[in-house]
Amino acid sequence: MKFYDPRSSQEEIEREEDEDEETKTLNWNLEVLADVFPDITPSALHDMLSNVSAESRMEIVADAALRGGLSKYSTPPGQQDAEAEKDKEIALEEEKFKTPQYQKAVKAVCYSEFKSLKPRHIRQVLKENHLSYRRARPVLLKMDAPRPRWMFLRSSKTVNADSHPYIITLANGNLAVRCTGSAVLDRELYTLFVQPVMTQRRRVQEARDRAYARLLNASEAAAADSLYECECCYDSVPFEDITFCSAKEQCHTLCSTCVQRTVHEAVYGQGWARTADVNHGTVKCFAPSASECHGIISADQVCQALCSTGANSAADWTTFSSRCAEASIRESRLAVHNCPFCSYAEAEYEPSSPVWPVLRFFFYLAMHVFLGMTEFKTAEMLRSSLRRIRLKRHGLKFHCQAPGCGITSCLRCSAQWRDPHVCFEAKLTSLRTAVEDSATDVVKRTCLSCGLAFVKESGCNKMKCTCGHSMCYLCRETIDDGYQHFCQHFRERGMGKCESCDKCELYGEQNVDEEVQTAVEKTQAKLHDEEPELKPRPSNVELWIDYFIEWIA
Repeated sequence: MKFYDPRSSQEEIEREEDEDEETKTLNWNLEVLADVFPDITPSALHDMLSNVSAESRMEIVADAALRGGLSKYSTPPGQQDAEAEKDKEIALEEEKFKTPQYQKAVKAVCYSEFKSLKPRHIRQVLKENHLSYRRARPVLLKMDAPRPRWMFLRSSKTVNADSHPYIITLANGNLAVRCTGSAVLDRELYTLFVQPVMTQRRRVQEARDRAYARLLNASEAAAADSLYECECCYDSVPFEDITFCSAKEQCHTLCSTCVQRTVHEAVYGQGWARTADVNHGTVKCFAPSASECHGIISADQVCQALCSTGANSAADWTTFSSRCAEASIRESRLAVHNCPFCSYAEAEYEPSSPVWPVLRFFFYLAMHVFLGMTEFKTAEMLRSSLRRIRLKRHGLKFHCQAPGCGITSCLRCSAQWRDPHVCFEAKLTSLRTAVEDSATDVVKRTCLSCGLAFVKESGCNKMKCTCGHSMCYLCRETIDDGYQHFCQHFRERGMGKCESCDKCELYGEQNVDEEVQTAVEKTQAKLHDEEPELKPRPSNVELWIDYFIEWIA
């Protein structure tokens, strides 16, 4: 009996696909059309390619798509997000045309797996799902569900990895795929049934080995009297589980467990301000000593303490590092391009030529002499002009380099980039979203330090963010003087505005309905005055400034 070998599968798959020239050409046409028309589902393109003649096949489908014949199969604009993009890549792989070997093998596998179903029913389901085993199997499972007792003769059990006719358990306990005659289907069965089970087993085994190694190491260290005492929880742990702070006067020893709990509290609790050292991207020393310790725990030690215990702690370290990077970028006040789908950011293009200070001086002088503008307006126009020139040189397409994202977006409208891209394509949706956002901004509050959005459910109006920043819920200003920001005159709650001062009420409430209505009316009036592109075009003076600066640069 021959089994599927993942190490040599790619060569067999390429050999199988190269044998049938017709299938290879159809798949190439499908990939090209999916790239040119990303809004059309791969299933619709597959059906069109199947129903036209081989002569000028791709040209006919492209012409139908350009004329709007496939518009009903397009993805709605609201669903064009990161998850939809990943799902489309999987769908494209499933919608590829199958080789004759795959078509023959998938029928044999389904006949063996679903013996209670009639072959003609199985063939019909496979045809409806373009002969894809991954897509047809859930449908066949529903059809093969257990029947009532009076139909016990045709009842059957749901087939899983343990009872699948083509999944074999070897003598060593590992699972293997019995070859079906198609390397493509063998890989599909391996991905569906064997790979998840083997991955889970490997994770469980690694966790057991890690726990046993830590236990063995602790017992050997105790026997050799080589344990260290944590100055936070006072537990005795081996050297491998100890971290040290950087204080020169008195170096504190802290165990990995305390470091994990501290980072978890900083990320998900209220300990960010007193725990995180944004300048070094690590954790401050939290040893309970008589005098405050100004040392830090190196980032390498924190990473080792978190990543050596499991995936959850490793995810905490990733989140902690991302928040430190965001805080550093925010404090640097650099002009950056932000990915709208994740926290990734890139610094904007900054001209480094020595002529820029001289150009800025003469530009201000010319604006004051010839146009009589104020200093603030002049600086604002110069900054706007420089930003337009940067976007022109950089281009509107922004590709995120984050490993878990990788989405291409537009710097102008912040939408996902889909060729051919048109900014603000769904104008009515954009108008409605702008009005809804204006109403939402009245209700929610945003931290002026970290940008976290929140809403008060109860309590006083002094709000403290997880980053340590305090602000007033009514006027949204930063609070630096404690409760002195609020009215200090005594009176009963609910008596209205104080007549002796103009300070905010500690327990006052806002008129949400009235403020929401005012914000919506202002937004609607503003949008009606703007151009259809939602953002006004530069004036003639601004275009002249752009041309002059670009010519000098």
